[in-house]
Amino acid sequence: MFDLDGPRLAELAARVGLSAAVPESPEAPPTAARPARVALKQRAGAALCVLNHVSGPARVAAFVQACRSEGATLPFLASVAVYTDERSARVLQAFPGLHLDAAVVKRVLAAPDPVEAGIAAAVAEARALLAVPGVVGVNLSGLASDRGVLAGARTKAEVARRIREGQA
Repeated sequence: MFDLDGPRLAELAARVGLSAAVPESPEAPPTAARPARVALKQRAGAALCVLNHVSGPARVAAFVQACRSEGATLPFLASVAVYTDERSARVLQAFPGLHLDAAVVKRVLAAPDPVEAGIAAAVAEARALLAVPGVVGVNLSGLASDRGVLAGARTKAEVARRIREGQA
């Protein structure tokens, strides 16, 4: 019914003293309207914008810049795809509005050690995203592994450790 959209929800949260984080999908139609919508959400009370996956860090940089041009000053949290096998990659690729770099997916899945390749790809993506002005953090998302929840959590923990420690 769309009785309560993102800007109205952010406004309600701010009105009662809550800090609101709002989502945005930079590559979902209508793409041209999304930067202004981020600015609208901020004016409504949003304190942070969580971005859905995009095709690459350059796209995040362009989107953040477009949001700045619309008057948005809030910080952004960018999503990092974590996948190490066919299933964990395909689950992410199936979400509407979510985009992954097809060449990176192909390279990870074809690697002799897809787990190591997937971790390395996620770390590289995270570092590139964290270098974008306005991006203050990353969200490690996805199944990460078809070997179960614990294996996926361990994979994400390894990605996080390498990001923190500056390792590849």
